Amino acid sequence: MRELDALSGGMERALWMFYGPAGAGKTTLSCYVPIARISKFLLDAAGRLPENGRFVVMDGDGGFALERLQQVCEASGVPFGEVRERLVHVEFTTFSEQHAFVCGKRGAEREEGEEEPRREVPPSIRRTVEEVSRRGLEGWLEERGLVPLSISFDPMTAIYRGLLLRTPLASRAAAMQPYSGKLDLQLATLRRLGVVFSCPVFVTTWPVSPLGRAMTAKAAERGRELPPPEQPFIGGRSFGFFPKQVWEIRMPQEGHPLRVAYVWKSRTSPTGRTGRFLLCDAGIGEVE
Repeated sequence: MRELDALSGGMERALWMFYGPAGAGKTTLSCYVPIARISKFLLDAAGRLPENGRFVVMDGDGGFALERLQQVCEASGVPFGEVRERLVHVEFTTFSEQHAFVCGKRGAEREEGEEEPRREVPPSIRRTVEEVSRRGLEGWLEERGLVPLSISFDPMTAIYRGLLLRTPLASRAAAMQPYSGKLDLQLATLRRLGVVFSCPVFVTTWPVSPLGRAMTAKAAERGRELPPPEQPFIGGRSFGFFPKQVWEIRMPQEGHPLRVAYVWKSRTSPTGRTGRFLLCDAGIGEVE
């Protein structure tokens, strides 16, 4: 992708973070496209995908679709069956479940006020979550002799955001502190995995909403201590510190496939640069 490669130099083996509104293409950029492009590269170079290679996809809100991954793979000339065999796809329903999967059981106790799971997930996904959570993702991979080809967590802040919205304004800062600390640890762990296994890691989140900013301002008017967000996205300071690339994905026009990637932070190019791309059957395409 000419315009996107110009922003980063290509798909780096580092921690990436994308943020943008629903429908902007975050799942496409963080999950479908990396899996298809990495598979295409390995198949062209070696004729096969490594038997011990795995694509790890952590789904925070049930938005990952196998049907869409299949469409992107087939449009890219990648046999979906081979990709499917190497896909580790899980979906979380509680924050403690998410933390145990990424970091292991230590520190994964349910916080006071955290609700029970609200939706069911397929038994196969539930079994994988329980199995990996005994040691955490890194321990599970090493125990089985597996190597991640890419790791994606989309959106990483889904459950955290839900807890945030359900917590009263007056007690939000104190109540959310344990969750934000654990979220920081999860992010640091994912960055470590990218270094240890030399693979790209992608996480996504949402922008801070106008409603959230209005609620913060209202609380300040009433003399309540509710500091405004330091970053333009949900997740806090660590989401701006740990990733090597932080891009905002913008939709110039609702219902149109054109998207714009805005570099909020980069360790390889100047911030503030933009690149255009199109959402299409193959995931993303060039803008002519």
